[in-house]
Amino acid sequence: MQQSQDTAEPLPENIQKVVDFMSETGGTLEDYVRLNADYSNIDNNTLLREYYLQSKPHLDSEDVGILLEDFTWDEEIDDEKDIRKKKIAYKEEVAKAKGFLEGLKDKYYDEIKLRPGVTQDQQKAMVLFNRYNKQQETAEQQHAKLKKVLKNFSTTISKVSILKSVIKVISTTFKTGDKVARKPIKY
Repeated sequence: MQQSQDTAEPLPENIQKVVDFMSETGGTLEDYVRLNADYSNIDNNTLLREYYLQSKPHLDSEDVGILLEDFTWDEEIDDEKDIRKKKIAYKEEVAKAKGFLEGLKDKYYDEIKLRPGVTQDQQKAMVLFNRYNKQQETAEQQHAKLKKVLKNFSTTISKVSILKSVIKVISTTFKTGDKVARKPIKY
């Protein structure tokens, strides 16, 4: 997993997917967005509008609006059977639009894969980017090790200091007759 350059934190999963896509296919961010469009969350009118604009590039937005009027009805004026036919035709056209747009994604992905590989500049940039991320990862690991060593060292120094204090208090006492001699233990 790659890491962001400023914080050396792992990249969020969705950003990592974009980076992986770009390095694997040589595609751009625009390519990634286009290929990952989720047509299931788009309302049907917008979906149809996009379908007509993609499949009928000779029509402008106003022309597409007129085509979409074929799927409107007035329940007070139109016959129930005609309304039902328009609803069915609308469902059919929406299904066709979804199929077309999903097929476009597949076709577009195949085109991206057929593109000549990444340019030399892109390759150099990816190599530098990957090298930087590897260096950041190594530096982070070394920093963690150093913190651990320093913590252990600090703990050891504290123990030695306490031990010295205890040793100063403890001394060897010798009694010779009426005199008491103390000789500190050398360390």
